[in-house]
Amino acid sequence: MNCVKNGEAENNPDKVASRAPLHDNLLSGDNDAVADCEKLSESHLDESKFDVQFKLWALRIPCQHCKVATRILNGYLFDKPRVKPIIEDPTCDKNRYLIFSDKVQNEDLSDIPKQKVDELNGLCKIEVVPYSMTLGYSYWNHVLKQILPTGVEVPSSFETIVNCSTYTGQIAHLNLHDELLPYKDVIAKVIYDKNYPRIKTIVNKVGTITNEFRVPEFEILAGDHTMITEVKQYGATFRLDYSLVYWNSRLEHEHKRLVSMFQAGETICDMFAGIGPFAIPAAQKGCIVYANDLNPDSIHYLRINAKINKVDDRIYAYNMDARKFVSQLMEVPNTEVTSAHSSEVPILDTCHTCRVQDNAESNSENELPTVDTKDSNSGLGDVKGSTTHTATSVIAGKRSSSYREGDVEAHETGMLESVGRKGSTNKRMRGSEMSVTKTWEHIDHIIMNLPASAVQFLDAFRGLIQKKYWKGCLPWIHCYCFIRATETPDTIIAVAESALNAPIQDSKFHRVRDVAPNKKKKSHKMEQEKAPCVGNLVAFLLVFLTMASCGSGVGVNWGTMATHKLPPSKVVKMLQENGVNKLKLFDAEEWIMAALMGTDIEVMLAIPNNMLEDMSKNPQVADSWVYENVTTYMYPGGLNIKYIAVGNEPFLKEYNGSYLQTTLPALKNIQIALNSWGFGSQIKVTVPFNADAYYSPDSNQVPSAGDFRPEVRDQTIEIVQFLYANNAPFTVNIYPFLSLYGNDHFPFDFAFFDGNNRPLIDGNSVYTNVFDANLDTLLWALEKSGFPDMDVIVGEVGWPTDGDKNANVQNAKRFNMGLLKHALSGNGTPKRKGILDIYLFSLIDENAKSIAPGNFERHWGIFEFDGKPKYELDLAGLEQNKGLVPVEGVKYMEKRWCILDPEVKDLHLLAASIDYACSQSDCTALGYGSSCNTLTLLGNASYAFNMYYQVNSQQDWDCDFTGLATVTDDDPSEKGCQFPIMISFGSSLLRHGRLTTILMKAFSIYLFVIFL
Repeated sequence: MNCVKNGEAENNPDKVASRAPLHDNLLSGDNDAVADCEKLSESHLDESKFDVQFKLWALRIPCQHCKVATRILNGYLFDKPRVKPIIEDPTCDKNRYLIFSDKVQNEDLSDIPKQKVDELNGLCKIEVVPYSMTLGYSYWNHVLKQILPTGVEVPSSFETIVNCSTYTGQIAHLNLHDELLPYKDVIAKVIYDKNYPRIKTIVNKVGTITNEFRVPEFEILAGDHTMITEVKQYGATFRLDYSLVYWNSRLEHEHKRLVSMFQAGETICDMFAGIGPFAIPAAQKGCIVYANDLNPDSIHYLRINAKINKVDDRIYAYNMDARKFVSQLMEVPNTEVTSAHSSEVPILDTCHTCRVQDNAESNSENELPTVDTKDSNSGLGDVKGSTTHTATSVIAGKRSSSYREGDVEAHETGMLESVGRKGSTNKRMRGSEMSVTKTWEHIDHIIMNLPASAVQFLDAFRGLIQKKYWKGCLPWIHCYCFIRATETPDTIIAVAESALNAPIQDSKFHRVRDVAPNKKKKSHKMEQEKAPCVGNLVAFLLVFLTMASCGSGVGVNWGTMATHKLPPSKVVKMLQENGVNKLKLFDAEEWIMAALMGTDIEVMLAIPNNMLEDMSKNPQVADSWVYENVTTYMYPGGLNIKYIAVGNEPFLKEYNGSYLQTTLPALKNIQIALNSWGFGSQIKVTVPFNADAYYSPDSNQVPSAGDFRPEVRDQTIEIVQFLYANNAPFTVNIYPFLSLYGNDHFPFDFAFFDGNNRPLIDGNSVYTNVFDANLDTLLWALEKSGFPDMDVIVGEVGWPTDGDKNANVQNAKRFNMGLLKHALSGNGTPKRKGILDIYLFSLIDENAKSIAPGNFERHWGIFEFDGKPKYELDLAGLEQNKGLVPVEGVKYMEKRWCILDPEVKDLHLLAASIDYACSQSDCTALGYGSSCNTLTLLGNASYAFNMYYQVNSQQDWDCDFTGLATVTDDDPSEKGCQFPIMISFGSSLLRHGRLTTILMKAFSIYLFVIFL
């Protein structure tokens, strides 16, 4: 058995990609002139030169035996990507050919173990036949490497514009260096051939961007000549003409990152909106968006995209200079000034250069006036004083029935009702009404996404905001810019201060991506100072002073290992009322996912560790899981799935490597499944790691010495490489509490964010808390592995309230309030600035969790088991004593407790009874330093008996303990020690209540009569 290429033996066809360059004989024409650039560019590729012939053996076998024979011959069949080892018998449709690999050299199958051959003979009469196979140009990869001259860099990647209707790449955008331009046609042909029909058009950028709209010029090198396509990002669809507007698919993560900071109901100003990569998802989230762009084609497609995504009632589009746009948008109108003492303030002076077409004969509420946009460039030139800017909205809302021509107030009110108009299809905001937005009084975020010159536009904000009219927190300004190798953040700040004509006291930088070897793109994100909202400050200093969050981007973990669970619908309602918009689950539980349907809450689903092995071995298992738990829920009004966590802390030391070899294959198979179902770019995979995956050596315990644990380092880096390649984050669970729990000598205050302990000094970095030190140890480990800009999510972080001497409400409140303030401040860690993406652990106490790590494991919740808040917590990170909204409408069992019978004298079985009760329930509150640690021996017995009784739903026979226990209606709780009553989770009266007692007594009387 061998493979033949051009008449030469080649035992390993994979070597085709690693042989010496073959351009001398792969291009037809004058071979001596191949090295000449012009000749090469004009030559035609001779695809036949890539043909590789395999002379193999095949097993002819009846169709019905194929499955069994395939299992027997596992490892001996032809194994090449995209080539099936089972084909039809060309002579008989009832048979199949099982093609052997080149391991099988002999017709008598002597290369296969005799036991397997005997199994085949026992299965049926076998026949071995010769089989030839040719793999050609269309099969082999690395073609460009073979045909380009030695020393010429082979293009390694290109941007793909993905068509959302087919989830295939419609357009491939090359950005060829000068040295590759002579070969552009051959390069385009190979890329086209290898990717069609996934890619249908190959384009190359021509020259530098010089036009005022910042749109590159392209030449079409191969494929269709249409540049109109549709793409999909994070659930939004974008239609565009790639030749007329700017689009960059590589910025998807940045679009999501920024929009994740927005909250429903906020007002967004997008000064350089393009076709809406920020504006559309912000509107989908329930924000009111004022979007502007100088390019009329961009605004044209922005309007189209707003309608496609059903957010046209939430986006107002403008086509004008950015300075004029923001100045007029935020300038106090004359009507506001002259009517300062009026009880009815006119909303705006309508734009006189645009008009709303109206049917004067109709007063129906259902009639929709339309916008005349014939003068799209000049007609949108005046937004002064506008709050809703109805004349330039994407589509006008319904008219008020009381509308009269010239009645400004009635006209504007009618426009503001557009969200609730009949036929509205925006399910996420169903039933809501758009609030009146006076943009001179409040804007939450201003986006300046024009990296080449956005900083220069900051001069538009000089003296713009007037303290007399401004309400609430001042806006965040997100200003994008390029920073070159010779520049520093201080350089950018100096330019910004010059534009503002004001000092900038505090600025935050977020690295977006590398765009060239000597140039990086950064998001310069700063918020106005909170204090001036109520203080006295010169107007031009209201911009870019400090960054203090007005909303919450914090997520929570929702675990369900409890004996009595709250109704999911009630928990989801509580999450919404507390402003929680990110949720991490530990499985894909249908009853929870159903309750989350139709909400805006971003969900991280999870695949338990016990499923990793099956998923790693069988891609179909992963595909089925994605189908059942993802595709079923991903539709408008469905579930907002953002991440899938593959496993949970699989490399934990205590697992002794059990999941070391299965985690990455399972991760890859889930990604493949997501890609195949069309969600690969929308939903990201991740693996939550425990912080024990990395460390600093004992000899140098500082973050900069951090690295991955030696025994898992290689596997961890492989996972990091895969996540990075798929634009997915690294997730880590960090628990400062465990630093105290495991070490009595650990400095207590260093576990918190407001302590006064001596800081840890690491070079120029100063650490005042263990959380930052821990997280930066990971960041250093990632940097040493080659991933300094890897996105990181803190998947679990929190503090328990019971089960240990340091686990109490006071410490939990102190830690979590400090954590939220720190995470949302934008200060980041000494190594990486910016807002931290965190998920609090956890939402609700779980009384059925394993206590192997410690008794505290059942008490991480910020809510009790019944949904009552344990303490006040400001989820916005402002450290205000803000009460959390509890779960409402919780039903409890009867107010009955099981206690030690005070009349009992014989207590010799008491210890054994307590042990039994605690082993079958939750007695963690009785441990050393816990909330009920001060009870007497008899009190301990009552607590244990009651927990067993409650966990078993107050069944009377569960309050006996060989006559030691009795039921009481008097609450035995003591100060600081609560004897709980469980949630009522069943509808049958036989499970609890007085009827049980009555029936038991009746049964006893019946037995007594029988015995008599």
